[in-house]
Amino acid sequence: MTEENAPEPLMEEEPFEPSNYSIQIHKILHDAQQSHGLTHDDYNQYHTYLTNRISRLRHSQPVHKRQSGKKHAYNKREITIEEANGHENFILIALYITERAWAHAMELKSASEGGNPSGGKNKRNMYIKRMKKAVKHVQELEDLVMAICNETTKLEMVCYAAWMRGNHCCETRDWQVRTNTCSQYV
Repeated sequence: MTEENAPEPLMEEEPFEPSNYSIQIHKILHDAQQSHGLTHDDYNQYHTYLTNRISRLRHSQPVHKRQSGKKHAYNKREITIEEANGHENFILIALYITERAWAHAMELKSASEGGNPSGGKNKRNMYIKRMKKAVKHVQELEDLVMAICNETTKLEMVCYAAWMRGNHCCETRDWQVRTNTCSQYV
């Protein structure tokens, strides 16, 4: 074999090493809730705060490039484990997205219970859909945290995810749901 025909050596990928971030999920959410409207059950104010906080976190890093040529086109921003391993702001973004979906659901629920009988069923369906979306987001967040955070953060995440799923099951009146997600940590 000549040098021109020699096979190129395979480039070995570096093994994935998690960053072991320590994020105090309960403290972050408790402080945000107490400071931004939930002491007075003002879910709209909390929802607005979370939206602005997500925007600030996204703009603090050059996170995503525009995929399409359209300036105002919607681009879903998925956070990969590799991205999240680069900086803890990606985990905070995912956490606040989950919390924003929950706050929006609670905002819709309080509006539907406000005494306005017109459209009550539709409003209930809307806030159930937002709760379902919050559960979807919490699953994505849980996957990120389990891959790159330390054990304390993982335990907090399991508790937060169980709480969010429990909220959804109570709202849908699904009393028979059994999950084994917590059994591995007990």
